Parts: sequence; C-alpha cells; structure tokens
Amino acid sequence: MDRFEIINSLKQDTYSPSLFFDQMYEKSKDFKLMQSILNEVKKYDIFDFIARVSALNLVPENQNKSILLDALIESLLSLKRTECNCSNKISNGKFRRIISQIETMDLKLGLDPAENAFIENVMFYDNYFIFTGINYLPGYSLQMMIRTLFLQSNSFDLNFLKTASNLIRLVLTISNIAATHLGYKLENLNRLEHSKIIIPDGEKLKGMVELTLVDNDYIRYLVQDDSIMEELYSEFGQGNLEAALNADHQNFFNKPFIKTEDGRSIVLNISILSSFVFHKIIRLAEKYGCREELINAYNISVWKDCRRSMNMLGHEKIQEKNWGIDLLDQSNYKEVLLNVCNNQIMVVTYITDDGKGYSSDLMFSLYPTGDLDGLLDKRMQYFHEKLSLQRINNEDIFHVIIINSFGRSLQVGMNSISYNKPLSLNPFDLKCIAINERSNSIFLPRYIKATSKLSDSGLNLFSELNSIEVYVNNQYSFYLNDDFNPKNAMLYIAGGDSIDYIIRAFKKENRHLVKSYDDKYFVEVVLNDEKRNIFTDAATKVPRASLLAKFTNVCFWILSPEIDEFENVNIYFSIVDCIAYWLAECKEIIERRNFTFDTIKVYIELTGNSTDYYIGEETVVAWAEEVSFTTKDNNVTLTWTPEAYRALNYRDNSIERQMMQSIIDVLTKFTIEGNIEIKQLDSIFKNPMKKKFFSLDYMENPYLKPLIDRDVRKIKPEDENELLDDIGSAILASGKWSYGIVKDEDRSTIANYVVGYLYKLLQEQVKVLQSINLVELVCLDLEKVMYNLMLTQKRYAYDVACYPEKQEKMFEDFNELNKSSRALKFLAEYIAACPPKGTQILGEWKYERLLAICSLIIDWAYKNDLFYYKIFNTPVEILKSDRVGMKQDEFNKLLSINSKEREVQLNYNSSYNFREKLPRMEFPNIIEDLNISFLDEYGFSFEDFGNCIFGILSYGNEISDDVKKANKSELTSWLVESADLNIEKIEKILLYISLNRRDNFLKPEKPFRAEDVYPWRFNRELSFTRRPVIVREDEVIWGNRQLFHMFKYTVDLIYEGQLKTRGKKLATLIGKISNKRGDDFNDEVYKKIKVFPDFIVDRNLKKINHKYIADEKGNTLGDIDVLYILPDRKRVVIVEVKDFNYSKSPYEMDCEYQKMFVDKDDKKSFATKHKRRTAWIKEHLEDVKIHYGLAGNGWTVKSAFIVSESIISNAFYNAGETIITFSEITKDKLQRV
Repeated sequence: MDRFEIINSLKQDTYSPSLFFDQMYEKSKDFKLMQSILNEVKKYDIFDFIARVSALNLVPENQNKSILLDALIESLLSLKRTECNCSNKISNGKFRRIISQIETMDLKLGLDPAENAFIENVMFYDNYFIFTGINYLPGYSLQMMIRTLFLQSNSFDLNFLKTASNLIRLVLTISNIAATHLGYKLENLNRLEHSKIIIPDGEKLKGMVELTLVDNDYIRYLVQDDSIMEELYSEFGQGNLEAALNADHQNFFNKPFIKTEDGRSIVLNISILSSFVFHKIIRLAEKYGCREELINAYNISVWKDCRRSMNMLGHEKIQEKNWGIDLLDQSNYKEVLLNVCNNQIMVVTYITDDGKGYSSDLMFSLYPTGDLDGLLDKRMQYFHEKLSLQRINNEDIFHVIIINSFGRSLQVGMNSISYNKPLSLNPFDLKCIAINERSNSIFLPRYIKATSKLSDSGLNLFSELNSIEVYVNNQYSFYLNDDFNPKNAMLYIAGGDSIDYIIRAFKKENRHLVKSYDDKYFVEVVLNDEKRNIFTDAATKVPRASLLAKFTNVCFWILSPEIDEFENVNIYFSIVDCIAYWLAECKEIIERRNFTFDTIKVYIELTGNSTDYYIGEETVVAWAEEVSFTTKDNNVTLTWTPEAYRALNYRDNSIERQMMQSIIDVLTKFTIEGNIEIKQLDSIFKNPMKKKFFSLDYMENPYLKPLIDRDVRKIKPEDENELLDDIGSAILASGKWSYGIVKDEDRSTIANYVVGYLYKLLQEQVKVLQSINLVELVCLDLEKVMYNLMLTQKRYAYDVACYPEKQEKMFEDFNELNKSSRALKFLAEYIAACPPKGTQILGEWKYERLLAICSLIIDWAYKNDLFYYKIFNTPVEILKSDRVGMKQDEFNKLLSINSKEREVQLNYNSSYNFREKLPRMEFPNIIEDLNISFLDEYGFSFEDFGNCIFGILSYGNEISDDVKKANKSELTSWLVESADLNIEKIEKILLYISLNRRDNFLKPEKPFRAEDVYPWRFNRELSFTRRPVIVREDEVIWGNRQLFHMFKYTVDLIYEGQLKTRGKKLATLIGKISNKRGDDFNDEVYKKIKVFPDFIVDRNLKKINHKYIADEKGNTLGDIDVLYILPDRKRVVIVEVKDFNYSKSPYEMDCEYQKMFVDKDDKKSFATKHKRRTAWIKEHLEDVKIHYGLAGNGWTVKSAFIVSESIISNAFYNAGETIITFSEITKDKLQRV
C-alpha cells in the first residue's frame, strides 16, 4: 500500500489507508510462514540473501512489491547475528522458492499499484536518477529540500549545510550509479504491472546484487563524518518479527545500510534512500537547533512552487483586500484567492506538515491535526459569505486543497457540502497537471465541475491523478462507454493510471541541469524539440532567445544578447531557432567528430536598423559575405547584417545550406581532428522545401500581419461532452423517444430536435449577456483564426518537410482552426442580428461554451443533411448512457475521404513555389464587364467595390488594435475624401458587406432565403465570410484580415462561377467566365500531358478517321476532351476533363453525385456520357489505329476523369470511376490507368 496523505471530504470518516489495512490485517498466518522462512534462511549466507532481496527492488516490475520485500528484510534483521553464521550461498532455485512463499502471505493484500515513476531525476549540481519505490513524493520532496537549502538565501549553519550536502550526494550517487549501470532512462519509462515478484536470471541478479553493495571507504569519503556514518547502519537483532509484518514503516528505513564482513555495505532498499535522507536532514536540523526554521522554509518553498504551477495553468492572485477579505497565513495553513474567469474564483488552501510532534524514529506516521479540525469548514463559509457580496455565486467558486507532507499522513475533514466538490492534490500532482495541461485553459475548474456531477463514489484512497488520467483520456470527460452513465451510477477509479500521467509530464518537460551559457552556473532546461534533442532555458528572467542543442559528444548554446527592442524579438528568435534546428539535423555529422569543449556557445548579434530586416523582397547573395564570425575560447559570435537575414527569405533552402556550411566550417576549429566532413549536407538539404525561414508580406496580404497574441480559442471537448449529456437527457425528458434504435423515418426528426434544442440554448445564454465588448471579442478571435489559417496554408508543406513527425498534429490543428472558425462566424452572425441586452458579464468559460453550442448546431445540422440527402443510412440509437449514438462506420469513411483530400489540398496549396501552377487565364475586358455587371446587380461597380474595401483597410491600418471600430458617418466621410466614392455608393457597399440587426435570426428579409443563415451551408449571402463588417447602432466593427479575405473570397466566387446573382448581366458574365475557365483548364490538362515523352496526345475530338463520335442514330455523343495513347503498352485512354469545385457540405456532395453518376429521364450523368464515348472508341478501335498510325493487335481502351478538385462522391459511393486531380497528374499515374 502506498505511503501517502489523505484528505477527507463531504462527511466521510477520516482514516489512514495503512492504518486501516493494519486494523484488518490478521498476522498470525504470516507470522508462522515468516518464522519458517527465517529458519530456512539461517542455513545460508545471510548477507548474500539480504543483498539478493534488496536487488529485487532494482526491477521495475517489483516497484510496488516493497511491502513484501521490506517485511522480509526487517524480519531477517530481527535475527541475532549469532543465529546466522553459515557461509553457504543459497541456490537460485531455493531463493526463488522462498520469494514465492512471501507472495502467498496475506500481507500481499496491502499491495496497491505504484503511483510514482520507477525513477526520477533529481538535480544537485548535476543530474541523478533516484528510485522512488512507493514512498511519498521522494523525488519532488528531495528536490524542494535541495532548493530550500542551497538555491535560496538562508541563515543555516554552514556545518549543517555541508553535512546535509554530503548525505544528499551519498544517496544520489549510489542511486544514480545503479540506475545508469542498468540503462534506465526517463525517456524509456513505462507503466509495468506484474502480479508476481520478478526475479532476474542468475547472472543478471548477480550484477544487480553488486549494485546494492557499496565500499565502506567510499561511504566514508562522501559523508566525511564518522559519527554521521555510523548512524546509517542497521544491526542484527533490532526489532521483532511481529513489528516487521507492517504495511507502513520498518525500522531499517532510518538506517538503510548494513555492514558486511568484507568491508562493504548493503543498501537494504535503494528506493528508500531519498525519503531517508530527507528525514535525516530534518533530524540533523534538530541537532543544529534549526528544525522549525528548516521545515518552515521548506513549506514556503513548496507553497511558492504550487503558486507557480497555478500560474502556469492561468490562475493568478486577485487583490482580495479590495473585497475586504483577509487570508490566513499560518505555519501549517495558508490561503490564496486566484482568478478563474471574469466572475469565477478559485480558493486554494495549503495544508502542510509544520513538524509538530515530529518523531525522529518514524519516517511514515500521522500528523496531529487537532488544531485544523473544523477550520476548513469555517474558512469556506467565510469565503462564500464574502464572495457573495461581490455577486459571485456558489457554483462559481472552486476549492483546491493542497496537502503537503514529507511522509506523515495529514488527516483533514470537511463536513460542509459545497456546490462544487473540493479537489485535493499534493504539490507534485499539481506540478504534473501544470506541465500536461498548460495549454488547456481552465483545466482544473472544468475537472472539478465534471467530478462534481459524478455520483459520489466515496473516499478516494489513491492519487487524484488516476481520475485525471481517465478524464483526459476520454476526451476530457468521464463518459467511458455507451452502456454507462457515470452521473447516475457510482464510478470507482482504482490506482495505476496516475503513472501514465506522471510519465507523460516527465517526458514532456524532461527538466534537467546543464552547463549554462554563463560559465559560472548550471541551469535547468526543459524540452523544446524531443526528436532533435533541443532544449530551452527554464528559468531565465532575462529577455533573450536561447536554445540548447544536445549531442552525445558536445552541446551547443545558441543565444542572443538581452533583447531591449520589441522589433528585434522575432529576428533573434528566428535566427536562434533556425541554427538550433539545422545543427540538430546535422547530428550524424557532428557526432562523428571529437570536440575540444563539452559546451560551445554561439552568440548572435545584429547590426543595422531592425526595420531593414523586415523588407520582404527575395534577394540572392553569398550569405557568408554578409556575416562575420569571431571565435574566442569556446565562444563563436555571428554578427548579422540585414542583408544576411533577408537572404534567407529565398524560395528554397539553398541559402540556409550556405549558412550551415559556413557555421560548420567555423566549428572545425573546435574539433580534435581539425575538420568536419560535410558531404552529408547534400542529403540533409535534399528536399528544397525543408526550409525554416519564411517572410510574411502583410502589405500585400493583410491577413498575414503578425499578431502579438496568436493563441486561438479552440472548441473544448469538455464543453461538447457536457452538452452531449444534456442533449440526451432532454431527448429522454421530451417523452418522444426512449432507449433503443430510433425509427429510420425519425432520424431527421431527432437531428432537427437536437438542433432546435441547441439553438434555444444559444438564444437563452446570449440574451442575458452584456453587449459591451462581445462583438469585439468575437472579431478578435476571428482575426486570430484567420491569421493562423492563412499561415498554415502558406507554411504547411514546408513545416511537414521540416517536422515530418508532427504532420498528423499539424493537420489536426488545421482542422481545429476550421472548426473554431465556423463556430465563431456563426456566433458573430447571431449576435450581429440579435445583440444581447442583458447584464451578465461574459466569462471565458461561458464564452467557450457558447462556441461549443454553435459548433454542435453545425455538426448536428450537417448530420441531418446527411440523412435528408440519403447519403447516410446509419441507425440512430438512444443509448443506456443517456446519449444519442450512431454507428461510426459511414462517418469514419466520409471523414477519412475528406481528411485525405483536405490534406492533399493543403499540401498542394502551400507548396505553391515548387509546383506547376494552374494559371487563371485573363478574360478579355474582365474589369470593364465586371463594372457594368456589378452596377446592374448592386448599384456600384466592381472598381467601386474594390476601392471601398481597400479604403477601409487603409483606414483600419491607422488603428493600432486588431479589431477596428469607427463611427459610420466618420468612416463614410473619410472614404468620400480618400476613395473617390460618393456617399450613396459607400452606403450600398457597406450594406453589402455588413451584418445588421434583424428581428428574427432564422427569417431574413427578402430577397434572402432561410438557407442564407444556416451556418452549416457554404456560399451563403448572409455569412460572416461575405459580410465581415458588423454594424452596431452608428458604429461599424471589423478586422482587416477578415475584410481582405472577404474581397479575395468574392473574387474567387466570381472566377469559380459560384457567386449567386439575381440580375441577368452578372449571371451571363459569370457563365462566360466559367466556360472560359473550363476551356482554360482543358488546355492546361492537355499541356501537362503533352510534355510526357512517348505519349501521343490529342484533344477536343469531334470525329476520328473522318467519323463523328455519335450514336447509331447519328446523335452526337459529345467531344472527347483529351485522348492519350501509350504505344509501348498498346493502350488508348479517353479522358473527360471537369473543372469541379470541392464538395464541402452534404448538399454539395449530393449535387456532385447527381451530376456525376445519376441519370434522370433523358438527362444523362457525366459518367454515363463518358462511358458512351468510351464504348464508341472501343467499337471504332480500328479507326483510332488508322487515325493515329498505330500498328499491331492487342490494343485496349481505358477511361478516366481528370478534375481540378477531388470528387468525394466517387470514393464514398464506391462509384468505381478512375478520377485524377490536376495536382496528381504524373507520367506514372497516367500509365497506370
């Protein structure tokens, strides 16, 4: 059973798990068995036997078996030395049999899953691995003690500090030697569970035994104090057998060594050493008269660390004095109030062991908590009363209780019932949460809310991290399966999962000590890039860019000076990141050489004005001529010019290769060999898209203007899961449906019901809000989304080339961005049409819930369309978990097809500079024709439209905020002066691009249709994409990125023939543009195939060998767009070319499917028409051979479609047509048709 403290909540009896087990444990049977084992062991070398038992603690699978092994060792130590005089070595088989007997003891019932990682890294002027066993936070507690004693100012006696240092170094050195010898590493940590004690084979066990033996002289050398050294040793004849059968404490924990007769000592249990030295230091402090001071300093250090963890999670201290609140600050009890959201508060209570009644004899015991009884209840009542005066409701108060101990159980109870269950954590739990959930805002309050909705499962005897791991792994919910609703039935979470959570935190951070770039210090670093072994300084308070690239033979610090100008931040970070990346990519080159220094520092310095570095033009220079290198000792300084920096903005990575070759040339001075082979650079830089540097020309593309804060608000799965629970409950409560399969004809009905339920929820939650800053908040988030989407579309192919291991995550993030964008745009459209008039301040949590509601409305309406257009035939079921369920086969198939195609598009579009472009052929007199058509359609010309948009962009550029606001009259007057437009046209254009208030969101006024407000449909006239300006009374609000995107999007709609029109002139023009675009696309396909050698290619064929391509009645079958022949394969391929748009919605997919594959009356589908032309070619194969001069027999005819965008319905409906997109055209692809 793990040794840990426990907090009792909500009227549960308080007890210690170990004490509870001891009360239930009947020892008589085990006593007899252990006595029998001792009698047997007396026949053998007792030291050899103890060393073998101790060595079993070095096996990861035995981590939680310490109770059994410790009981055996303590029992052996109860023997008198005179009883153990035999020198015979026990055989491996006999040893195994004795260990198997131990496993039959009832004491085994006290075993719980280990809740510590098997090894941890402790930093003390170097890095040391320790074995944690089942002790209470051994690594964390020791690290914090080291910080208290040696890394912060104090007035402790120097002799005390020296002795403590020696003892710490002793246990760390012994532990690290064993872990290192056995090859244990943090990156290889895994959860290992085994019901039995694992005994290695003879030779391996023999090697492990040696690791438990330490030369006495070596111990004396490290401790440097004979009296202290003697206190380390246990002796035979101590204790008694009954006391040894203990689940909690053994006497040898205080003295974890025993001397052998050959000048060495056995470490009785290596996993107890860290807890031992902590306990020993407290006892030593008592000797020096500073125990109370030490414990208080230690507790304050831990409290500060907890506050740092809370800060990492986004919770900062509020000014409670302004609310008349007084906080307690006692030696064993501290408090702080932290922010959650605008109207929510977190109360953090810190309860700690202040050393009262501390026993020198017991490392693991009970803390006397009498003076804490009732204090929690009293304080929470006080906080609720005070916070209620600030209009903070009970449901918006979250209570986190941090229990800090160093081995003694702290039993604290609460009797009051709060709206939200209090959450009990230890400091290390909190630290792991801060590491793993740092990017997940409001994690703790969300988790508390989720646990508060669970049916009470009683007292949790294990780490809270077990429950958190289950919650995180189930998409941040406790929804475990379709047959179980955790809110209605008891959910009991056993121990074991916490290990996975802890290991994930260790691997994610990989915090350790290295030599600093300042030679006088060591510095803690944390992981930046796992694959490339790049780290960043964890503790620097100086604004500088610094990265550490680690290799097996050398480390490189790449760093800037202290950055004192904001404009230089991106420049320095870009350079440092680029050099660190390429050094890591040159790993094999670097590790083949021997360096004269362990650490080499590469300093970056800039010359010239920072503005000169941001000029976006592409320049070609000899990079090395624009940078100067100086070296001194182990320092290299690169002095950059603006020209050197701008040169890296080249279309491929050739300049970056020049940079690395120059840097490696300089590094040769630091090698013993005097040279570094760089031939491998050719393969490293082989892919020209593997390129770190890029420029953002936001003068040309305003949506690429950098943001100071580019963090995007994502749709939280926690919110979605909660809403899905609510949806299921509402459906059952409606009485219209019950558990089981829903009738097929009701599938659309239930989907519509869900959409209606969510829409009503949206209405209710929006109308109570204050309107102040709501539009601005949504617009700001939309600006962030647009920037990140455009950046991804520009960089995706390059980033995948640089970081192929992150491709899946990058694409997942891109999809999340699109999901957020859809929800934000829907919310913007809704609040523009129906602005709220309430009084509630919108908090972050409620805001994210609103976005989740919007997202689920889109999702369920999309599902409804899938049913409506008969794309899906998936059964719908009301599950026993009270949710609406659907089998995922069809969803997964469509998702897989869509994801594959979207990724192909993303990769294709972002590799613009490295592919043959599909040009837009200019339509003759297009601007003049657009002007006439726009004037007829809208009352303003296309040039008026463009001038107005770019005028507003210019006006917005003068406003520093990303969200632009202007008085409508003032903006109009400015545009009259600056854009050469009259007021009437400006007002028409503003009306055309803006969202305005209306009485009923779902019923727009004519000429608009209901579909124009459906956020799951594309190309809507009342969408935020088409109307990114929001009118609020006499104020207009917009973002330049979204406004510019609207203009480009409108132009794309015109070019792609998708701009909806009502007037004849614009409709006719768009039709002409579409036809021209189709003809141009046919030409481009023909040209692309024509270049392939050994291909015979023809196009626009009406007849072959003087015969028209027609049916038996003489009716034309239509032209053959492209025909190509593969003479060497005797194959003729008939190609139908279609310039299709990608189907984004079920409606578009249905239209696509109907056009492509479904014949209606006399109207044939594209596939049928193409088959008929292909059949004609087969029937007239001899005419084809004559026409093209083909000889021989055995010719075959194949067919294919070549399209501009993928045809989703072909794959989903298994239509079986060969369809090739323009981007996929290759010689090999066409030969395989």
